Order: sequence, then C-alpha cells, then structure tokens
Amino acid sequence: MQRQFDRHYNPSAIERPWYEHWLELDLFSCPDSTDQPRYSILMPPPNVTGVLTMGHVLNNTIQDLYIRYHRKLGKVACWFPGLDHAGIATQSKVEAELLRTEGKTRWDLGREEFLRRVWQWKEQYGGIILEQLRSLGVSCDWKRTLFTMDESASNAVREVFIRLFDAGLIYRGKRIINWSPVLQSALSDEEVVYRQVEDTLYTLKYQLEGDGDEFVAVATVRPETIFGDVAVAVHPEDERYRHLIGKKVRVPLTDRLVPIIADSYVDPTFGTGCLKITPAHDPNDFEIGVRHSLPVLASINADGRLNHVAGPYEGMERFAARTQIVADLRAAGLLVNEQPYVHNVGFSERSGEPVEPFYSDQWFVRMQPLAEPALQVVLDGTIRFFPEHWTKTYEHWMRNIRDWCISRQLWWGHRIPVYYAADGRYTAARSAEHAREKLGLSPTAELRQDEDSLDTWFSSWLWMLTTMRWLHDGKTEDTPILRTYLPTDLLVTGPDIIFFWVARMIMASLYFRGVVPFRDVYFTSIIRDDKGRKMSKSLGNSPDPLKLIATYGADAVRYTVLYLAPVGQDVRITVDPVTQDAPQMELGRNFANKLWNAARFLALKADEVGVGADRTPQPTDDELGLPERWIRSRLHATIRLVDEHLERYRINDYVRTLYDFFWHDYCDWYIELLKIRLQQLESLQQRQGLVRFSLQVFEDALGLLHPLMPFITEELWHRLGLREPDRSLCTELLPKHNPHFELPHVEQQMALLMNAIEQFRMLKATANLKPTDLPPASFRADGSTAEMLRANAPLIAALARIELPTLVDTNAQKPRGALSAIVGDAEVFIVVGDHVLQRERERLLAERARLEHLLAQTRARLANEQFLQRAKPDVVENERAKEATFAEALEKINASLHHLMEQQ
Repeated sequence: MQRQFDRHYNPSAIERPWYEHWLELDLFSCPDSTDQPRYSILMPPPNVTGVLTMGHVLNNTIQDLYIRYHRKLGKVACWFPGLDHAGIATQSKVEAELLRTEGKTRWDLGREEFLRRVWQWKEQYGGIILEQLRSLGVSCDWKRTLFTMDESASNAVREVFIRLFDAGLIYRGKRIINWSPVLQSALSDEEVVYRQVEDTLYTLKYQLEGDGDEFVAVATVRPETIFGDVAVAVHPEDERYRHLIGKKVRVPLTDRLVPIIADSYVDPTFGTGCLKITPAHDPNDFEIGVRHSLPVLASINADGRLNHVAGPYEGMERFAARTQIVADLRAAGLLVNEQPYVHNVGFSERSGEPVEPFYSDQWFVRMQPLAEPALQVVLDGTIRFFPEHWTKTYEHWMRNIRDWCISRQLWWGHRIPVYYAADGRYTAARSAEHAREKLGLSPTAELRQDEDSLDTWFSSWLWMLTTMRWLHDGKTEDTPILRTYLPTDLLVTGPDIIFFWVARMIMASLYFRGVVPFRDVYFTSIIRDDKGRKMSKSLGNSPDPLKLIATYGADAVRYTVLYLAPVGQDVRITVDPVTQDAPQMELGRNFANKLWNAARFLALKADEVGVGADRTPQPTDDELGLPERWIRSRLHATIRLVDEHLERYRINDYVRTLYDFFWHDYCDWYIELLKIRLQQLESLQQRQGLVRFSLQVFEDALGLLHPLMPFITEELWHRLGLREPDRSLCTELLPKHNPHFELPHVEQQMALLMNAIEQFRMLKATANLKPTDLPPASFRADGSTAEMLRANAPLIAALARIELPTLVDTNAQKPRGALSAIVGDAEVFIVVGDHVLQRERERLLAERARLEHLLAQTRARLANEQFLQRAKPDVVENERAKEATFAEALEKINASLHHLMEQQ
C-alpha cells in the first residue's frame, strides 16, 4: 500500500474533516465518574454575544494544549465548556436592535416580552463563538456545555443568594455606588476603568454667615455638585481654620447655610485645605457624612441630569450644567481662581462615559469573611499562580477588599430572589410561597419581587460548581461529577479578571464546598500590535482569527500565537493595516510545511524499501550509527524537556523545544544524514530497519507536538503509519523518556561532526569554490576525535561536498595551498592551491577598493549641509541606508581578507 502525499500541504483539506471525525469517535467525552487518573479544566465562558478574537485563540489554545497533553498521558481529561449570558452586553445589543428595527424601547415591550425577545436573539445568534472555537480544534466535552442562564445554573444562583442572605453575608444598603447614566445601572468597582483627565480646579467663595465679606475658599473639580453640599470640612489641626470650626457658610448660588466641621480625612495641602462635603455624590464625602451624622442631599438624578435641588439648573445634563454654573459663579464674583488640574477619573468599562457616584439602594455581598480563607490558600501554595508575581497583586486586593455591589438595574439576567411584603419586610426566597412562609404571611398575602438583576459575575463565580451540576435542582449538593473533577487542575485566564472572577471563584468554592476550585492558575499574556497597543476592534488593529485560520490553517495560528508568547510578557503581533493580515502567521505555516515535506520524504523512502505499517523489527544498538544514536538522544532529551516545560507552564519553551528538534535536528541534519546512510547500506533489510527507526522517531515526536498542532500531526501519523481510521493520535500515549537513550557524549560527538561539516563548507566559501568543486580535504586530530571523524568521513565528504577527508599526522605540516579551520581539538583543511588563494585575495582587494570609494562618496554627501537641507527626507534616508549597507559589506570583505592572510 503506497503512502499518498500531495506535493504541498493544504490545511483546509484536512482540518475540518479531522475535527468531525474526532467528534464521530467521541474522543472528547468523559464519564461522570472514573477510577482512572483524571485531569480537568474549566473554560472561561465567553460572552454569548462574542465572536472569536486573538485573545480567545491564545487562551483556548493553551487550554487545549494541556487537555490534549494529559489525555495522551492516559488520563481522563475533561474540559468543561460554556457561555456567559453577559447581562449588560446582551441587553444593550438587543435594545439597540429593537430600536433600529422597530423604533421601540424595552419599556414599550414590558419585561416579559422583552425577555422573550432576548431569548429569541440568543437562540438565533448566541453561541456563535463556540462554533468558531471548533475551527481552532478545541477538544471540549461538548455535551457538558452550560449556559449561565440555563435552568440548572439559575437554580444554583438562586439558592446561593438565599443562603448568603440567610447567613447575613448579603445585605441591602443605601450607599454610594458607581453608576452608569448611559446603562442606567450600578457598576462594580472592577467595571470601572480609571484614566488621567485634564480638568479644571475651581476655587469658590463660601461666604461666612452674616453680612460681612469674609469667606472660605473651597477648591473643587465638580462645581455642578455644590447643590448637594451639606458641610465644609477642614483638618482639626489646621491653624488657618481652627477658629472657624462650628461656624456656618453659604453654599454659592444658594441661600442655604452649612456647617464648617473638622475631620482628619482633609488634606491641608490640597487646594485651600477646605473640602466641600457632598455625601450623595462622592464616596469619601459619604463616609465623612456618616461620621458626622450629616444629611444626604442628592442633586443629580440617575440619568445624569440635575434635579429640583439644583433650582434653575434642574433638567440640565451634568457637564452642560457645569459650564453654565461656572459662568454664573464668575458673573456673581464667587469664582476666586481657575487652574489646570490632572487627576484620575473613573469611566464605565462597558459604555465609556464618566461614572457618576450615586446614592441608592443596592444589594451587596459582605466580602471580608469570604476573602480571608481565599487569600490563605494562595499564600500557602494550595493554589499556584503563573507567573508568580500575580500573587502580590492578588494579596494587595484581598487585604483591601470592599463589599461587592451585586445588583444591576437590568432585565436580562438572574432576577434578585427577594420578595417585599406590604409592611416593608423582605426576605430571599425560592418563590413567593417560600417567601410568605419565611415571613410568616398568609398564603394570599401580596408580595413584590425585586425588579433588579444580579451582576453577571454572580453566576460566573459559581462556574466550577454549576458546570458540575451542583444544586442543579436547587437541593442536590453532591454529584459524581463534583467528586470526580473538583478541584480542577488548571484555570487559564487573563490577569484583567483576577478580581472579577478568579478571586471570587476561590471564595465561593471554599465557602460552599470547602475545597479550592483549581490547583493552578495561568495568566495569559496581553496581545498587542507592533506599536504596543492592545488589540481591539475599535482601534482596527485586531485581525479576524477566522480569516487567519482560513489563510494559514488552525495549526499554524495555534503554533504562532504560542511561539510568540513568552511567560509573563505581552505578545506582539504585526497587523497589516490594509488587509488586516498578520504576516507572522507564516512562522506556523512554514513549520507545518517543513513537517509535511519531511514526512513526504520518509513516506517515499518507506515505499521504496517496502516498509509497511509494522515498526518492527527495529535495528539493534550495534546496527545504529552515530546519526541514529544522536537523533534518538535528541528525541529523549526533547521528551524530558517537554514534560519539564509543561509542568512549569513554560509554554513558549515547549514550543521552541519542538521547533528546534523538528526543524534543526531532524529536518536540517538527520534527514540529510539519512539520505547518505541509505545509500551506504547494501542490505535491503538494513535499509528497511533504518527507515523503520527513522519513522518511529518522527512519529514519537509527532505525539509530543500533537497537543499544539493536532490536525497535521494526526494526518501525518495516519499517512506514515497506514493506520486504521478508528485509531487517533489524540488518545495514543506519549512516548516515555528513557534516560539510557539520552546520551550527552553522543551529542557531543555529533556536535563535533556537524561543526567539521560546517567548517569545510565555510572554507569552500572562503575560496569562492563552486558547489560542484570537490577539493582535497584532510583533518589533523588524535584519540577519540580522530576515530570519530575517520569513521564518519563519508558523511562529512557527502554533506560538505569535498573529497573523502584523510587523517594527517598531528606533527605534520599544514598542506601547501590549503585553507584551515579549528574544530574543537582538531584542525581541518581543504587544498585549493596558492594560485586560488592569490586570485581570491586580489578579488577581495578590488571589491574593498570599490566599496571604500562608494562609502566615501555617500558619507561626503551626508556631510554636506546644503544636500541635507535641500533633499527630500526620503532621499536622505535612502543615502543613510546606502551608507549602512556599504559599511556592513566592507566589514565582511575585511574579515574575509583577514582570514585569507592567516592562511598564508
């Protein structure tokens, strides 16, 4: 049976068929329970609105690499996929579509009909990203796909809320929260992005009570909030104002008087040392207000417009109001000073506008009791972070944790399971009937359920539990899946959600199950363009991964992304601004082509000598030459390094180790040596043994590469081995490291042999000989070096394109008319004749003279001020480029002349 190989590798012809075949063989499914060693990963659930990005490619390739690697170690490797309902993102998308197509808002439809439309949209468009991930080759257990709004997940979310409420860890509080006027919803601290903003610091007059002109100067960047002022604070030890404590001042543009109070929070060095206290519109002011029992006076509504408290400015948008208020303060003589001021301002991560501190009723999780044990398991190494420096970031955040605002003013999401009675009492419950029971009400008593929904992350923090069916019916806490796969082994995620998700999952898993959710966390790199900017659709610097896969193949994209991702460093990918192509993907395509061509050569030789699917008998050690013992040693060194690198999450090193083995060791050297070895062997049986050996080494290495490049390795493994379709490299065990085959002394001998070949080639190039010229050659050595070079002289002659080199006595003179080079403790020679050396020297001298003349001309032009002033910039740059080129060429000519002079 002949092994069929096209001349060129075409990934599109094999990738989709292989993925469908793997699904037909059900290779990715895992049992609920097993006695075998197991390995598990939770897929960070992409948003239901999402499409594949380069970030997804990086993250999911790493996950797939580890799942496939452990599957090939003989473990039951279970990867739990899913989708996040993405509350704000999904509702915003459906609302925009509704407005565009029907001119309606969600309020026009009502809650029930609007949610029906969202589910309809989800069924039609949601989850596209999971289909796109299949084109990348991910090997999830797809039957376990969970959507965070599925009934089983919703049951768990509701039950968790009730338990935390009953334990006093969820509470309702009126306080300052981050508010998005655009989204009309609260935001958690982690959903706020801070940026430096150039603003104006206004110093205002707060006139003291009475008829005099005495006033207190107060600096603020938000004069539109003065109508919510309830006090002016000074530091109790500030001598400038101590005599004013207890007196009252008039809020500018109003007739309202507020007290001057003393509080140590005030920074006497900032502004004037006087701070306006506006509890409804600043979190720090709110805390001061609590300490001093001050009232809370809100002057800005939820839509970002000023309300009736602001008098004539009622209804004005907050920033427009600022402009008008400043003008009125100036006209009234109440503006003392204006100066530029740079400070950090919080922006909504989702909608982009400045966040408004807002005083409202919200639901919170009390985080401190949950955070302490979650911090300890990271500090004591129960959970490991890679790179490890993220541990410090995690510790800092956990030690300064604030309560989590979990309510969102949305309709799409898990509705808060709190019911309010007519008398004002409320409780968390599974249903209205359950609430009546908890509140001791009659079966017919009227109840009102809270209108708000839970923060999306409230379902995400339970991901390790809901994917494993915990509380899927609201009551079953122990499942076979949980007992089998929790804790999971690895979480791969971005460092930007270390607090959103990683920390909270640890808290939830410890609180509800008493175990950590995962043992290791690998934080991926950030993917940036060649200018260092984070890739994003808004910047137009992010290529479409699906187009890259169609152009280069999934294996090439997977390979390139990990090749470019050293641990702890950002990934830089060059993007063509016109085509949105990423030319660096050629790295992966070239590597795949190299593999294909090597396999094609092996297939040709196997067919020539009649080697079938059987890999036995293999040659004995006595029948193996230096090249075979060397490539086997390199294979086993590679096996060892692969295990070490993946154990330590040195993924980039894993990729480069396999690149070095395939590209340099096997293709560049071993295949060339194999061609000669096959010519040297007279016996068909010996040639068959050598081909079997070479195939076995290549196929073992394909197994190591399979977790990274599953498609081409599966294809080559089947073609070379003439294997049955019901077998798969996915489940074939990895080759095991054999320390007896990893032989450093053999690798040293081979390094010396390769160096000798390269030096002979260099000497031919120095003499400017044609490739077809076969000069006489010899080497001077003794001991084991002489023995090795003599034994492998035919290989040296064939690869260096020289006559068969001979051994000369260590005391013999250098052959006349010869060039020489040092190779370890040996010296090698090629005889070219004195006339050849002289001819080459004359050629080099003439070339040097020409280059010196050109370089002098170019430098004179660049030293001419008139030329530099009159010439176009691109002409000047071209001259500078010529100068660099001539200088580099001259340096090489001088080096060659120096080498020739040494030879004479």
